[in-house]
Amino acid sequence: MNILLTGSSSFIGRHLLPLLHKNSWQIWHLERKPKSLNNEILWDFKSKLPLDIPKFDVIVHLAAKPYFGPDLDLEQYVVNTISTGALASLAKKNRAFFIFTSAAIMHGDAALMSRSTPLKPLSHYAMTKILAEAIIRQWTEDYVFLRIGGIYGLDGPEHLGLNRSISQAYHHQVVPKLEGNGEAKRNYICVNDVTRWIEALILERASGVVSKEKILYLGGPETLTIKEYLISVTKALTNFEQPILEEGSPTRDFVLEADLPAFKLTTFKEYLSLLAVLKKET
Repeated sequence: MNILLTGSSSFIGRHLLPLLHKNSWQIWHLERKPKSLNNEILWDFKSKLPLDIPKFDVIVHLAAKPYFGPDLDLEQYVVNTISTGALASLAKKNRAFFIFTSAAIMHGDAALMSRSTPLKPLSHYAMTKILAEAIIRQWTEDYVFLRIGGIYGLDGPEHLGLNRSISQAYHHQVVPKLEGNGEAKRNYICVNDVTRWIEALILERASGVVSKEKILYLGGPETLTIKEYLISVTKALTNFEQPILEEGSPTRDFVLEADLPAFKLTTFKEYLSLLAVLKKET
């Protein structure tokens, strides 16, 4: 299998690469800046695609510009939407399978998100993802959208506060802070499970299996409150039992009606147990 990958240095990309190399697939990296990777092709995600991109069987499109503020950022539309259209056109030309990491926040402030939940973008980032999905649908029928609510893991992007809590507790013994009552519910997914899911989709395609679902909702195997997440981090990675309580505004539930993969998903406590062992060994 020849795979064209964007976002190799992203949070997901860093965890996905070892799985792709394990399967001895040929990986081509489409990068905005040189990363000293094998089979690296430079593209600014704004201009025309390079002419030296080899024929590929699968494209895994992870790259995006994650800005969640209220202001209009035209570059975000170029990078997240228009460049995706260029890649979709190339995928069609190559008759390739397109795996696109999308976002469940395109459903806005819905407490429960699923295929039947109306789209209600409340940010430009969410709108760029909606438009990108529409373009992919227009150009190719061979795709899967991965709509993800939140991905946790060590050194993960800090716009998800849980990742900041995990990283600070692991590296610096900082006790997490809980703002408000923390009763809002989430079912975040471990980054390792996201990458295993992508690997499973590619393995299916390599064996000739075509995915039945065009949209997958990726969530964890359990629904926890924010308070439960932070208590678990505190107990597993610090010498304290409870997070630091601070005043804060109440937040809403943000839960996915998640699909189930063929493999066992990682629970939050299982992941923290792995981190605790790793911390002792280093």
